[in-house]
Amino acid sequence: MSIRPQRRDLEATVPVGADAPTGRPALVVAGSEPSTGELALAEEEGEGVPAPLPERKPWMPPDFSGRVLGGRYRILELLGFGGMATVYEAEHVKIKKRVAVKILNPDYADDQEIAHRFLQEAQTASQLRHEHIIDITDYGEADGTVFFVMELLEGEDLSTTLLENGPLHAPRVIAMAEQICDALAAAHAIGVIHRDIKPANCFRLTRAGNSDFIKVLDFGIAKVVTNDRTTQRTTGSPLGTPGYMALELLKGENYDHRVDIYAL
Repeated sequence: MSIRPQRRDLEATVPVGADAPTGRPALVVAGSEPSTGELALAEEEGEGVPAPLPERKPWMPPDFSGRVLGGRYRILELLGFGGMATVYEAEHVKIKKRVAVKILNPDYADDQEIAHRFLQEAQTASQLRHEHIIDITDYGEADGTVFFVMELLEGEDLSTTLLENGPLHAPRVIAMAEQICDALAAAHAIGVIHRDIKPANCFRLTRAGNSDFIKVLDFGIAKVVTNDRTTQRTTGSPLGTPGYMALELLKGENYDHRVDIYAL
């Protein structure tokens, strides 16, 4: 079976034609859960009778096909999109190498804080040279478009694997977990805490005959810690996926690299 690159994004990413992920792998058969319209209550007679809501046309990312970004990367096709960013397959115009380009969605590109965090992901991840961490090769802004470039992976994330295959045998899980541990150890060694380890951010591909080769993705909310190895408490809403977050992150308390171990 030919496997296309899994669609990725800064936050929860929606593959083209797929439903949005909700954190942990779903236990409900797709299509059996009630729709938003079914949950709406009719006002007439106050009987709480489900009433349909008008359907909204889903948002679609802009078509950048054929556009040359920053004079270097020709956009070929859409791979997937999420709430904040869209991923395209592209080709370097000179060396003809295929890459994945993540572009911050236009509605957020003018927000300096979001744009900074987006580029911070690229800067942070580009410092991590490890076989089990996604390789970021370029980043920047061109004509108002904020983007970064990463290696093009063919395979699927672990959340997809779990949804399609159910619980995996222990030896297979251990082998993949060891790779994730190696990646996290490399990040922690230079003071980087991922803060959003979950199956959707662990990508499975085939390499050197190993069909369970893992790459850790999405350092969008990673934190670089100080020399004391403990971060200060965060302000505002906590960032991450609640089902995998350590209690200290949820409560906004001081934390360290062990929050990644908890998530794993």
